[in-house]
Amino acid sequence: MTATLSSSSHAIPIPTSVNAVSTIELRSEVLARIVGRMHEIPKEVVTQLVGPATVPLSSASANHLSKLILELIHASEVNESTVTKSAHERIESFACSIAATLRWMHESQGQFDETWMRRILLKSLMPLYLEAGQGRAATGVSDTLALLRTACMYIELDRLTQDSELAEWLMETVRCQTDPMQSIPKSFRIAMPKMASVFWTTKAKEIHGNGKLLEPKQPASESQHRAWWSLACQLNGQDSHITVPADLAIGVVAWDRLKEHWKRVWTLLGNSELPPGIGSANVDSGESKTSSSSVSVANKEPSALLKDHRFVEVRSARDPQLSASLDQLLTQCRNEQGILSLLVVKRLRVGGTDNASSDALSLPNWQSKFIEYMDQQGETSNVRGFISDDGELTLVFENVDRNELSHWIRESFSKFNQTSSSSTIATPVSQPLVAGVAMVNAPSRMFKIDQLIGAAWRCLDGATTQGAGAVKTIEVY
Repeated sequence: MTATLSSSSHAIPIPTSVNAVSTIELRSEVLARIVGRMHEIPKEVVTQLVGPATVPLSSASANHLSKLILELIHASEVNESTVTKSAHERIESFACSIAATLRWMHESQGQFDETWMRRILLKSLMPLYLEAGQGRAATGVSDTLALLRTACMYIELDRLTQDSELAEWLMETVRCQTDPMQSIPKSFRIAMPKMASVFWTTKAKEIHGNGKLLEPKQPASESQHRAWWSLACQLNGQDSHITVPADLAIGVVAWDRLKEHWKRVWTLLGNSELPPGIGSANVDSGESKTSSSSVSVANKEPSALLKDHRFVEVRSARDPQLSASLDQLLTQCRNEQGILSLLVVKRLRVGGTDNASSDALSLPNWQSKFIEYMDQQGETSNVRGFISDDGELTLVFENVDRNELSHWIRESFSKFNQTSSSSTIATPVSQPLVAGVAMVNAPSRMFKIDQLIGAAWRCLDGATTQGAGAVKTIEVY
């Protein structure tokens, strides 16, 4: 027997057992058990999402897709020689789980249109894009799996109430700008995370007997959900500039590369005949098809793709753009009689080659992680700076004493060499970083910005000579 589950403008036919329950939590639990009896999620996908387990994927395209997902997981600083066979298999199982779920959702989207489906799938991948790119693949994987489990519930809820046009309600022009995790609870008193948790825990008990899932250490907050949805909307749109929600704490992200990778994922989802070379496939902007005229991301210079609104790309220390940008800060510092410090960090070459990340998705991971570690040491959330063609990271600090800044740097360096916890997917590699710092206090009118720039790079040269972990500082007058 069914009744209607109503919002102010919409009604969903739903079993009366759900309407009989008063609280959101209990209503969601009852609905989850109903979906559990009636769902049409394939056994392959269920097995993958509650394990995940290494089971053969049913289609070649899903296997190609898992390779693309592996690119994200391997975006962490992974030294292949230190990864055990069991850890490698575990990494592959995560990629298979995510790929199988993406494939099924795309094929079973029901009444949802392409725009909405692109958003919900990309939102689910956002933690993996953002966290793995900063060396936290374990966090990204667990968050993404949790989001995919919830996303599956939208498909099943739409199927359960197929005559109600729930999909049309969610896709309404204004409403689709809001994360459904917010709109559905407010309108229909259904908590999607609770519904997903009950459904998938039950399935885990049926399959494994223990009901345990790979869950995030902390459930995502409402602000995180809003931020992920906002980014998914922007990245699926036409705007080249990405506005990062203020309450989302992330490091430097190369949005162009992220968007390029997502286009490849979506292209493969829509084209089951795409060949195994999908990992380097070219994708035409905004279209779900391959294009021979597009430029492969693999063929582009890294510096051409490093885009972040807080950072300016420069050629080198002699780039006029660097001087011009810093000169404005120097004028402000002179007027306020404050302190202006310039920090330059680079990673030393190892074995005759540049020990830079081959990650095709983000600013080299050591740079993002270094910024994160510096943020933990001091109030650097509004960090700004410059990225040079040869991988040097330049950060600007105002009113920070150079001794304190030097301490922050050394503490940040030490964190790179700390052993990861057993819960991480891969052991991070130690980073042979060096840094140079130049500071000016209450600069006079005769002081030129080139003096500060030159001093910072001379300190970097001195630190390079001294070796990994060295930090050289100087106060310039």
